[in-house]
Amino acid sequence: MKRGLDNGLLLTDLDWAGFFIRNTGQVEGADNIVHDDDTRLTDERTPLDESVTDASVNSQSVIVQSKVNLNGNLPPVFLGTTPFTAAQGNLYQPKSQRDQNNGYPSSGQPSFGENVFPTGLIPNIGSSKITTGTIAIARLPPAIHGTGHAQGLVPDPQPEPVSGLPTDYLARDMTYKTMVTPISYQPTLPDPAITLQSYYRSNAYIIITQNVHDTTTFYALDSDPFQEVIGLPLLVPQGTTVRSYSAKVGSNDSNIVSYLVPTP
Repeated sequence: MKRGLDNGLLLTDLDWAGFFIRNTGQVEGADNIVHDDDTRLTDERTPLDESVTDASVNSQSVIVQSKVNLNGNLPPVFLGTTPFTAAQGNLYQPKSQRDQNNGYPSSGQPSFGENVFPTGLIPNIGSSKITTGTIAIARLPPAIHGTGHAQGLVPDPQPEPVSGLPTDYLARDMTYKTMVTPISYQPTLPDPAITLQSYYRSNAYIIITQNVHDTTTFYALDSDPFQEVIGLPLLVPQGTTVRSYSAKVGSNDSNIVSYLVPTP
């Protein structure tokens, strides 16, 4: 270099138009300038933590995936159903669950892996859509008499002669009873009389009388079964229908009479 540059001040960038700058080591204050064969330009150095930022990485950089250590959730743009996106974790089903319980079918219509239909999966199906098959008798409701009465199956009459006579009839209480034919040569008892005696709060005292001695009188409330009259008067709720008849050995039973207890 020429001596004329001694103590000179460089005001612009140093540009030598592609020529080498020789003997830069002799330039005073050039601590940051090294030769092209300096070992510091070839040895591998580990970047400091957080020294590589998004702004310092070129958008065209190709980074091996094994070097990418993702921390946190995947960006939504990475998820999808295309060949180049990842499947969402809670929507994934492995092949090992094919044709398995709580899995998915391989083909055709869905089927259940259990012998018992899960109750929660049975929909409400209209009876008109059930066109074949036989319902088990044990699953059909029986007929109910009296309080809570309802339609349903009648009791099994059972085989003869264990169950009784072939002329037995099914009574309203859903039991089979022997048919008693009135005898023409014996008298028929007169009907009992049902009368209101008095009221007590929301109930009423009822009297049942029969003029023929040594008779047994029976009564029933609404659709309940008949029972023998033990003591009088009867205390029954207002609005109740009281039914009664009388019976005696050697006589035909009286007719069944009824009386609706009025509400005052």
